Amino acid sequence: MPETTWSSAEVEDKIAAANPHLDIPRGLMERMSGVKYRHIAGDLWPSDIGVQAAEKLLAKTGRDIAEVDLIIFAAASSDGVEPATAHVVSGKLGANCPVFDVKNAANAFINSIEIADAFIRAGTYQTILIVVGETPSHYLRWKMDTIEEFLGTGPAFTWSDAGSAVLMEASTEPGIIATRFTANSQAWRTVWLPYEKLEPEGLGIGKLEVLYHQYGVAMDTIDLEPITGTLAKLGVTMNDFKSICVHVAALGFRDRFCARAGIPLEKTVPTIIDHGNLAANGLSVDLDEVVASGDVERGDLVALIGPAAGVSLGMIVLKW
Repeated sequence: MPETTWSSAEVEDKIAAANPHLDIPRGLMERMSGVKYRHIAGDLWPSDIGVQAAEKLLAKTGRDIAEVDLIIFAAASSDGVEPATAHVVSGKLGANCPVFDVKNAANAFINSIEIADAFIRAGTYQTILIVVGETPSHYLRWKMDTIEEFLGTGPAFTWSDAGSAVLMEASTEPGIIATRFTANSQAWRTVWLPYEKLEPEGLGIGKLEVLYHQYGVAMDTIDLEPITGTLAKLGVTMNDFKSICVHVAALGFRDRFCARAGIPLEKTVPTIIDHGNLAANGLSVDLDEVVASGDVERGDLVALIGPAAGVSLGMIVLKW
């Protein structure tokens, strides 16, 4: 994660300075989201920050990039429209293997785990590198016309830049125990960062729009079958997991979602407080933290649960 961080108070100061005609309510951002700090990558692109994470991982595991059969870049961010950012990552790493991108908001990471697991079980690939690089700070629009615009785009200012990487490989004892997903795509408009047409020609990135009430309803009513079905299939309960990593865009939403899904809050990892909304990095950072702290050890069951924009919901169960 980038060393540069901004507190929510600093972000509100920057917004106020850029919009002296608006009375920016101080402290609202942290109260609404629970986010105290977020990381800022500066001039780094998604591929840059993802490659940093991948190089760190390869060095830590003593693996050479030549051993990787497939690279998946999983993120909401990208270096450009074409080519796939996975090509840029591969080129910077010096790899020589197939590549592609997976894009599904914050669930891009766990969707990639699902795909990699299927490929490995089918014998298509043996060693797969999943790379995440998010730089949502590049999308921030500091100029605003009204206080309503500030309230509507506020969630964008809780996003955090970061990179992460996971290496998956064939094993006689599978680490991925179960994967299950669903979606309610009728709610796609509830979190919307569109392209916009520029005059006289071309495209640019538009303004983030969040329909809070509609998004809350979509998440309050999305089918929990990926969670209930997985628990039933494996014959386990939430108490059987050493840790349950849940991606959340706001701390209050975590409490609401976990209450509905029967997830004990004490088993979750509130990284959003000090690291912001990490988008597709959220669950990988949660996992890294519980492993680094010693809370999760070899053989422990861990759940990765992703409610995400779109909207979608997924659950992965792994044995660490």
